[in-house]
Amino acid sequence: MVVDKSNQVFPREYKLVLLGSPGSGKWAFIIKLIGYRSCFQDIEDIIPRSEESHRKQCVIDDEVALLDVLPIYDTTTEFYPGWFGSVDGYIILYSIASRKSFEAVSAIYERIQNASGGFSCNILLAGNNCDMEAEREVSTKEGRALAESLGAVFFEVSTRAGINIDWSVYDLVRRIRRPDGPRVAKKENNKKEKEGQDEAEDRRKHSFRAASAWVVNKITKRGN
Repeated sequence: MVVDKSNQVFPREYKLVLLGSPGSGKWAFIIKLIGYRSCFQDIEDIIPRSEESHRKQCVIDDEVALLDVLPIYDTTTEFYPGWFGSVDGYIILYSIASRKSFEAVSAIYERIQNASGGFSCNILLAGNNCDMEAEREVSTKEGRALAESLGAVFFEVSTRAGINIDWSVYDLVRRIRRPDGPRVAKKENNKKEKEGQDEAEDRRKHSFRAASAWVVNKITKRGN
């Protein structure tokens, strides 16, 4: 919780970025996590818009949390450096029915690491479509081993059956809350003066939305 000077209590906000190769189920993951499904007859009724983040308030271990999730659909776009001063965690999604999507995970992780200067990040590695056992191309053991090598939280989930969607993200939040957990690199003044910290915090609050606009601008330019 965050308490301001007027003694009003606000839930802590967790800024998350959702990544994964095309076809891994990112939009369906958002729909299940946020709860859009109850508003539409079919998932296809909702058109994904990459410039928008999606918010959900929930209770995790008796503490109210506000999730702000930004899905990135264009995996060819360069990662915006400003993310790494504002994002709390990353969700990397692959499909257990697609080895190609699984093999793309390492490249996505490497791009995150390169853009963050090699700092450790809070990451959830989620293997989607765990209900499609007959079509499985990636074993649970392989997924868990990769997650361990990346230092990531690991879950197999199903956007179709609604398996482990909330629980996996909640576990990522638990990792973020841990005082000994990895943290995304943040640009700080070496002297850590109070005024400098306040200014950095103000920039942090605005950088996430700026990152979204930057991504859309890059995609628009490529389409022209």
